[in-house]
Amino acid sequence: MFEPEEPESYNENKMWYAQLVGPELSDYGPGKWRAAIPSSSGVVVCPPWNASHVLLIDPRDSAQIQVDLIGEDLGPSKGKWRSGVLGVDGNIYCPPWFASHVLQIDPIDGTTALIGPKFPADEMGKEGDSIGLGDGELDDENWGKWMDGVLAPDGCLYCQPWCFNRVLRIDTRNGAVELIGPDLGWAPDKYRAAIVATDGAIYCPPFNAKRVLRIDMASGSVSFMGSRLRWSPRMRPSQLNRRLEGFDKTAEPLLIQGALGDLTSASRSEFAEAFREERVTLTRRLEYQSQTGQKAEAEATTFGAWAEELALEASVPFVFQFADQNLRQRIESVYGIPRLLQNSSQRVFVSAGKVSKGIALHQHVRTWVLVLAGRKTWYVAPPQPLEIPAYRHASEHDLLAAGLKRCTQNPGEVVFLPKGWWHSTFQQENWTLAIGGQGQSIGTNVIPSDLRSLSKKQFRALREETISNGHRSTMELLLKSKGVNSKGWTMVHDAVDQGQLPMLQLLKEKGLDMDATDVEGPDYGQRRGKWWTGGMSLVNTIICPPHSAGQVLQIDLFRQACALVGRDFGEDEAKYRAVVQSNDGCFYSPPCNAPQVLCIDPVTPDADFIGPDFCAGGFKWVTAGLGEDGCVYSPPWLAHKALRIDVPNRWARQIGKNQGWGGGKWEVMCAHEDGFFYCPPLCATDTLCLDSVLATTELLAPDLGKTSKKWRCAARSCHGDLFCPPFGHEQVLRLTFKSLQLESRGTSKNESKDAPSSSRTTKDVPANDPPETICE
Repeated sequence: MFEPEEPESYNENKMWYAQLVGPELSDYGPGKWRAAIPSSSGVVVCPPWNASHVLLIDPRDSAQIQVDLIGEDLGPSKGKWRSGVLGVDGNIYCPPWFASHVLQIDPIDGTTALIGPKFPADEMGKEGDSIGLGDGELDDENWGKWMDGVLAPDGCLYCQPWCFNRVLRIDTRNGAVELIGPDLGWAPDKYRAAIVATDGAIYCPPFNAKRVLRIDMASGSVSFMGSRLRWSPRMRPSQLNRRLEGFDKTAEPLLIQGALGDLTSASRSEFAEAFREERVTLTRRLEYQSQTGQKAEAEATTFGAWAEELALEASVPFVFQFADQNLRQRIESVYGIPRLLQNSSQRVFVSAGKVSKGIALHQHVRTWVLVLAGRKTWYVAPPQPLEIPAYRHASEHDLLAAGLKRCTQNPGEVVFLPKGWWHSTFQQENWTLAIGGQGQSIGTNVIPSDLRSLSKKQFRALREETISNGHRSTMELLLKSKGVNSKGWTMVHDAVDQGQLPMLQLLKEKGLDMDATDVEGPDYGQRRGKWWTGGMSLVNTIICPPHSAGQVLQIDLFRQACALVGRDFGEDEAKYRAVVQSNDGCFYSPPCNAPQVLCIDPVTPDADFIGPDFCAGGFKWVTAGLGEDGCVYSPPWLAHKALRIDVPNRWARQIGKNQGWGGGKWEVMCAHEDGFFYCPPLCATDTLCLDSVLATTELLAPDLGKTSKKWRCAARSCHGDLFCPPFGHEQVLRLTFKSLQLESRGTSKNESKDAPSSSRTTKDVPANDPPETICE
């Protein structure tokens, strides 16, 4: 879509220009440095990509910029480190791409060190081809170990695996390096994006991987996320019957989602008040209790006294108490037992505690557990020999390594565990409260799986009792349980409620999908390059625009579930590579190969095109930023012009002069407090400036030549300058400015950039020519 030419913008109170600084670095060949990290001391540090040394740019004396090579010779190999972060201890930490170690850079002493274990690359390449990062450098970009990762609030850098088989964690407080989580396999291009969420976890949408990855920062555990039980609107009742036939013989643990029980009075203080006089027996020998069901070296107290002391370091971290008649009545009056589960078990219990080393691996009769507060993580295995000792405390990492399946249970969710299944649980918050039941159902409120265990004599007796007491719905189930469908149904599907027929009918109407009993979450298939990026919304969801996937991916933190939302955008590749959340709470993505701008509403949730058709294909725009006017801006990659997404009007248009089609012109944009975005040239000849107040563009002097892939990153100095280490170019690029003011009494026409700047409405005043050093 072609639009009229627009006038260039002017920095009304500053004159920006580009300047080459430092020595020529042509001896280090192409692809020298592709990351720049500002340090707390004011210098900019650049880990080597293809270069042999770390590059240090010292801009503290703006009149004499120092550019030096520091540290040891790290060798001539290609693609060593592509990113880095400023650590808590003041050092720079760089995860390896092709390199064998994590790189630690001390910007004060100017030293470097290879830290942590050696990470070989000899396993990579056995599981298929990498498609790379899609920027035309397949030889350099494929088969790297880890992506850039995210620096989390705990001071650790978590790096999602690109081709490596495990997550990398670098503790920037002390330089500790370790691999965490289970073996995810040596496979190409697994995860590209990582988003720090509000629930204390990091989420990685799948690129070539099949499932969403969740990294729990508190426990260091790594798992696939998604519900084990979900509704399928396409499931017909006849299909449901076929799925349930014989299910009792192959029953597996289930997670039932939905707000069950009264969660309003489940805080520690409210629990302590409500159960102040209820008795409880405490023990610290939890392994013994797990194995025998008995409490050794027990101490009698009340729930109220225990809960009030739980915050103390010496307190007993966990209690499990079967309910006598008084305690059961108290549980039912305060929280209520969901109708789904009433009378489904012989014994009711309450369990509560704080974060600790967990409950040892054990097994017993069937059980259900409803979490009222906090979060509980389950590790389960079928009733068969284990690869890990039972009745002994084991870490979450060891349990996963032994092949146990993981499930995180949130408030309002029920876990059902069949008889004999091994399980170990961990409280994930410092107040976790649950109620539950163990054993078979009681009285005449029975479930079919129990009916089938009765002898003929017991069955006749129960039938007579049922008829005499008028339990019609139970009688109907009695007839069904001994009829054609003699193999019956499990507790979950019959949903005990005076014979469960209403709940069974509900299950049929909703179309319960029994194929969805997978602790590893939804499988998004083998399609490559599904989601490139993502962002955290204001409603506790993560939104990921489709790259080669057909739909937007929504990750719901509260429900711990994933969903595909909005219309289907087709199977074309590289549809969107950037996403920005604007002031209206919606997300906007400029089209890369898609024909139109994408607007995603996380509240509805919904996603659809907005604005004109810019034609499909072409790798038009690949990065974006939010401007001061609340609109979204994107420099052209191959497109003719920059793009402005008009958020208030839900429209989009190209702005600025026609820069010509093709060339991979600009890939980095740096926001500045003056309301402009500055984009160092990749294959373009000039630096691009985007004015997000006037919605115009300009090119900064001078012309920097036609060298390919000149600069691929930028870092800001303490003075507000931007510095770009050379990738394909031979020198460091400095983007700097001269402050301009109107002549007034006591002031000169041209001030240094350290002088106070006038407002954006100041009349434009010609500046002195830039220094000769910037001219070619």
